[in-house]
Amino acid sequence: MVRIDKVMTSEKELELWVKHLKPVQGQGAEELRKAILKCYDEAVTNGLIEEWKVLVLKRNFE
Repeated sequence: MVRIDKVMTSEKELELWVKHLKPVQGQGAEELRKAILKCYDEAVTNGLIEEWKVLVLKRNFE
């Protein structure tokens, strides 16, 4: 098991979190899952987190 510490905690990361998660609030687990994955993908694209963390997250969602 790989532990992911301190992911999505900086101001810019949290702004992305709100950007992706707020619109799907109350829309169910599947929409929430999709939003989380999009958020992490954008964080990688912007160089905010390392790609391996997203790969671990995706594996945990399967």
